[in-house]
Amino acid sequence: MNSIRFDICPCCSCSDFIIWWNNRLPESLKGWKDFFYGGRRFIRDIISCRSCGYRFINSLTKDSEKWYSRQDIEVYRSMEQFRSRYFEDIKNDMLKRFNKTFPTDAAALDIACGDGLWLQLWHADMKLFGTEVSDNFKEILTKKDITILRDEELQPEQYDLVSMFDFLEHVEVPDSFLAHKWRLVKPGGFLIIGVPDMGKIAARILGSRYYLVCPMHYSYFDSLSLGKLLQKSCPDADIAIYPSPPLKTDLSGMIKWLGYKKPLPKVINIRLPVGYAASIIAVVKKQAAESKRRQINK
Repeated sequence: MNSIRFDICPCCSCSDFIIWWNNRLPESLKGWKDFFYGGRRFIRDIISCRSCGYRFINSLTKDSEKWYSRQDIEVYRSMEQFRSRYFEDIKNDMLKRFNKTFPTDAAALDIACGDGLWLQLWHADMKLFGTEVSDNFKEILTKKDITILRDEELQPEQYDLVSMFDFLEHVEVPDSFLAHKWRLVKPGGFLIIGVPDMGKIAARILGSRYYLVCPMHYSYFDSLSLGKLLQKSCPDADIAIYPSPPLKTDLSGMIKWLGYKKPLPKVINIRLPVGYAASIIAVVKKQAAESKRRQINK
């Protein structure tokens, strides 16, 4: 096995690791679909922290940006109707849980915002900003009046809501990345994150055969490891972690994760009657400035 790329766990700072998956002869990626939807046969090794259960791909895919740039966004956008409802459920649940209203000059930032479906839900409430590397998505975002920012343009404590959905698991070093994004949140503001849930019964039973174990997912979280990561990277925070709402899909959306690469004829691409809650949602509230002052003065 190659040397472990972390000296300590990014989530809990433990240094006790074990091999969770090892493949001496991984297959080579032949296209973006292998990177996105290919399973463990394309991965050399996955390491697990004995303490919190955080897992990570140890030997990372080279030139990953190449595969992201070659993604067919029409495959992604074919799920738009389902993702839009999914995001509506997340927004409504968040506002209900936290009884939150935002000021009239509020700003929202979505990291790797794709086609902007999540941000669109806040159009009447906030100024909208996003980061995105895909030129194809950038054209869509511009038409939706979403301001695209580069990483170097992001300023501390400028956003009432910072979000990232299905992104943190793609990051090489999640603790330092998350700490940087936490600094962008205004006092009293929120960070909301969605990641695949490796604590689900199906994920525990199937292990490395679970459909979300794939080359593009560098990290694998459950509620415990994600909670540890947030405690470490987000000081002065109130943290809530709970299961995502179910995401509904159609037959094509389901079988793409099973390795079927050809498009289905529309006549048989039926909607599935039930959805699957594959993710966990973390909502992290940054303490307001006056709350921190009260704690200091105690």
